[in-house]
Amino acid sequence: MIYFGLVLSSLTELFERLIDLGAFYLSPTRLFLLVLAFVAYLGYCGSYSYRFSLGKSAKNFALAVLVLIFLTALSVTASNDLAYSAKRALNTTSIYLMPLVVYAYLSINSAKYPHDLLIQKTGKCIVYSGLFVALFGLLQEATGIFQTYPQVRYIGPIPYTRINSLYGDGNFLSYFLLFPLWLCLVGNEALTGIDSLVKRYWIAFAIFIAIVLSGSRGGLLMIAAAAGSHLAYKLTKGRRGWVMALELPFVLLLPFGLLAYTYFGFENILSHVNSLDTGNESGFSRVMSWYSGLRLYLDHPLLGVGPGNFITMDKGNLLPVNYVQPWVAQRISTLAGHSNIVEILVESGPLTLFAYLVVQIVVYMALLNASTKFGDSRFAVYRTIVFSTMIGNLLISYYFLFFMILIGVLLFAVDRARVLAVQNNPQTFARRNVWGNAVGVG
Repeated sequence: MIYFGLVLSSLTELFERLIDLGAFYLSPTRLFLLVLAFVAYLGYCGSYSYRFSLGKSAKNFALAVLVLIFLTALSVTASNDLAYSAKRALNTTSIYLMPLVVYAYLSINSAKYPHDLLIQKTGKCIVYSGLFVALFGLLQEATGIFQTYPQVRYIGPIPYTRINSLYGDGNFLSYFLLFPLWLCLVGNEALTGIDSLVKRYWIAFAIFIAIVLSGSRGGLLMIAAAAGSHLAYKLTKGRRGWVMALELPFVLLLPFGLLAYTYFGFENILSHVNSLDTGNESGFSRVMSWYSGLRLYLDHPLLGVGPGNFITMDKGNLLPVNYVQPWVAQRISTLAGHSNIVEILVESGPLTLFAYLVVQIVVYMALLNASTKFGDSRFAVYRTIVFSTMIGNLLISYYFLFFMILIGVLLFAVDRARVLAVQNNPQTFARRNVWGNAVGVG
């Protein structure tokens, strides 16, 4: 069931657009998988005949998510259209319940998912799903069929058409492809289920070409962030304090540095970007969307403008006169924030943004602790990917269902690794974690 959900959500996000829920503003994929997981939980497990409790990592995540949901709900009161914002808040925060649903299902079915097999099959699902998505994208480029919203970009003087494979957007495509790429590059058979190094590298090469042809500069930034994170972990020999000192400042300070430079250095940025990027909706639109979003926020500094309202505001009117052509300003008014960081700040305020960052850091710290305390390099690989996605969230307005399912799997794996460590090294750990008995581990 978990592998089915993981593959379904990684192969395509277009499924979310196949069913129009109209005024409800809810993603059908998210609702479908939530209901499916809950039904499976009841039907296959007999929930009333089993004990269930959260491990330490899942408890921290659940607490952070509850705070995030509460603050997002509070920001709904700042909206002029309470019903609309409430529905948007439900859409954007309900996805954070997915990891806990996955965790509950895995806990009660722990006997069906042995520890090493769970991690290996999860990685294998990601790698082969990524290969399929990449090959489909390369087929788009080679034949021109199945192309949606074609955009021409250039590699030097050579033109190419941006591919989006099954995602409808090259940025979303590159976001997902980072996962299988990195697993192939630095993972092993225990992580990917593939024993041949040559095979893993060929898969990584095909995926990398698809990322390049996606035309997503954010995707290339995420690869660079993953490489930097991996190098930092190696150079510090996995010392937790050093890794945190090198990486967490980027997560906490880079967003605020970027926003400050966007606002106070707007004229300087625009003078360079405007001459290079006026023909598409990438770097140029991001600068103007962020700038106008920050002006919106400064008028509503506590709770923001309400969930979902960033795209309803006439942001073109907030741009300085004569900086852009009128049609560009009108187009900007319909665009999202191009950044989870900006959207959350503008729509729900600084406290909600802080809670959002805490949710990401809880997952990061769980994987970092598991890789350092238990010496499991597989968690170190996923920690690198999580760090890269936190950097990538600066440049994309997206809530990735696939990532949320994976977080549930990883939190469960981390908590079970802790239990197994207690069982195997009782003198190292002061006391046994009773959660292990509750889910039948060992």
